[in-house]
Amino acid sequence: MVPLGPIKHESIYYAFNIKENTPDDTYVITATDLTTIVANVTNIPDNWHHRMSMYPLDDKTTVLLWLKDLSGSRKPCPILTVRQQGKGYAYALLAAFPPLSRDAPSFEGLASHRLEDAITGQPWSIMNYLMRDIKDRAGLSEDFRLGLTDKPMMVVTVDEGWAPKSIAPGYYNLRDLADELGFRVTWFVSAGPVFGAWVNYRKEHDAFHANLTAWDHELANHEWNHTRVDDNASVVPDHIRKMQDYIKANYSQVPVGFKAPGYKYNWTSIQTLESMEELEYVAISVGPYGFGLWKEVTSYKVPGGVLWGLHNMKYDYDYRLFYLPTSQMPLTSISTTEEMEEVLEWAELNGLPLIVWYGHREQWDNQTDVDRYRQFLTTHLAAGDIYMATLKWFVRAYVALTTANITISGNTVIITGSFSHTDMHYTIAVLDMAIAGVKTDGKPINTYNAYLIYIPGGVSKIEIMLGTEPTKPYLAWGNYIQTGWAQVLNACWSEATKTMTVEVDIPKGRFLVLKVAADSMPTSVTIGASHTSPVPTKDDFNASTSNCWYYDGTNNLIYIKARGHSPVDITVSWGRVQPPPPEQPPAGPLGELAAPTWPAWYLWLVVGLLVFVVAAVIYFFRCPLLGVCRTRR
Repeated sequence: MVPLGPIKHESIYYAFNIKENTPDDTYVITATDLTTIVANVTNIPDNWHHRMSMYPLDDKTTVLLWLKDLSGSRKPCPILTVRQQGKGYAYALLAAFPPLSRDAPSFEGLASHRLEDAITGQPWSIMNYLMRDIKDRAGLSEDFRLGLTDKPMMVVTVDEGWAPKSIAPGYYNLRDLADELGFRVTWFVSAGPVFGAWVNYRKEHDAFHANLTAWDHELANHEWNHTRVDDNASVVPDHIRKMQDYIKANYSQVPVGFKAPGYKYNWTSIQTLESMEELEYVAISVGPYGFGLWKEVTSYKVPGGVLWGLHNMKYDYDYRLFYLPTSQMPLTSISTTEEMEEVLEWAELNGLPLIVWYGHREQWDNQTDVDRYRQFLTTHLAAGDIYMATLKWFVRAYVALTTANITISGNTVIITGSFSHTDMHYTIAVLDMAIAGVKTDGKPINTYNAYLIYIPGGVSKIEIMLGTEPTKPYLAWGNYIQTGWAQVLNACWSEATKTMTVEVDIPKGRFLVLKVAADSMPTSVTIGASHTSPVPTKDDFNASTSNCWYYDGTNNLIYIKARGHSPVDITVSWGRVQPPPPEQPPAGPLGELAAPTWPAWYLWLVVGLLVFVVAAVIYFFRCPLLGVCRTRR
């Protein structure tokens, strides 16, 4: 679909007028016949009056959707039309009606209208309706869909606001919850004299953030002194660079992300950001939330630089825009678990891959709020409804997939591109068909389940064999892999030896739990360099405080528990059991063979003989040794 605006000389204005506090279901969205109700408009707090040009309703144009007033006080207004355009079709959307295009649940003040499916009562998406019409009109069909994730990815972010725990515990509450559930946070960091806590408790402030780096959190640039371009634009470039340098020097991390205070940008700040090669993404927001990415196209204004844009900014030359719509979990507005569930449902309905949690320290100060967040995340992690990650991970994985070359040969999807970061894994999801097998750079791997693949960084070619079910054995699940704290660094499968090997970067001191789907019990499991014996029951596995594994014969699942210290190799084999090596005497403390064990009487005899020999030697050589001999007269 190519979005084409109306040609000026043949366009016509259409207007709608929705009165404040109009009762629910007074306004509806109907199909072409003006009778079939597709969706209801609910939760109308304000007056809405807009007009917008669209294609005229002539014999070339079909109205797909109408906005209709069931009270009869207003004429129907077309909100989605289509017309023949050459050999294709051009669609026009009444974008002045925000609920059509925005992720705007009822609690979101930016656009508080709400569209509900007339049949199910669930949130209704015009984009899903539009895509169905495009496929039907063009006679298209799809066998499967390819994407980054098969379920929404939750990214928890927080902006400036550190304070000592005794004064305001929000940052500590968030850090502790992340440790408890095993996810990492993207912290947009701002420091400087404007912050009293930084001035008065700088040592504690810097120690807290340095500790975040040590525990794999992401620190992103939120500008020195939280300076906004609409307050003091002249110092913004220096303050962007100063915050970048401060984080690198004091927190041992190179920020790759940036968010402007108040989401305020101007050309000077953009030029500054383009010149900083370390940065990979920028958070932006107007209406629907999202973020821009670097490395999409090259800017002719900044030689060798990169180009990105904001959808609400105009310059003296065209800025090509890259903008990824995301669902937003605005903790500043959300007050109930039901509203949090609504955000997740909306993301699932619209196929949005990312849900960004946004807030400040204040949203984490109150323990009741923290408990609500904990319950929400615990429930959906346990149900397998969500994944978690940092913005840095998501951006890198997203860019790798969107810039890759994808071809299809029979039932094999071939993806070539740059998956260059070797300290992380990437993901690719397949929907509507199952992943039967995967190769990376020509070698089989088993780090996939029916719909999602974990791809070790450093590869350049991925082959995905599609089928009706995944080929066993395969990695069905991992606790810290789901939450994004553990990363799959390497993987391989040997058909000759029936051996599956996975190298995982596991958080230090934490237990990674893996579930491997298999048709039979393995003959051996090795964790690190140590052969590990199975435990008899699942309860024993759950209670164990050391590396172990358990085979669930009823469900054909292997449970593996591995303690993190550094990247850990986990090898599962179904090959022939090797005979044990010949027994050797136990090794001594330095690895040498220990002395054989002798009877006690034999040892005393030896000691006695040694004493006798020493005494005899002393006696016979007493003169030269002791100087006690005298000449006889």
